[in-house]
Amino acid sequence: MSLLNITVFCFGIIKKKCIIFASYNFLFAHVYRK
Repeated sequence: MSLLNITVFCFGIIKKKCIIFASYNFLFAHVYRK
């Protein structure tokens, strides 16, 4: 597993917005730390 993973999150049905997250572990850690 690589520490630097590029993830693209797309949200919005009408407005398609994509956000590129360079920190894959950071995002998941934030969600799992709920």
